[in-house]
Amino acid sequence: MLISQTKSADDLQRLSDFRLELAPWASSSHAQNLDEQIMVVRLGFA
Repeated sequence: MLISQTKSADDLQRLSDFRLELAPWASSSHAQNLDEQIMVVRLGFA
């Protein structure tokens, strides 16, 4: 899971930047899963 691998705000930013590159595949289950995991990580930083 991403939360155990993402240890800093910089890592989260890089992951978010990468996710933007996946915009053409936003409706795929893989991109949606990544969105959910990013959201969980962001909530952990809040």
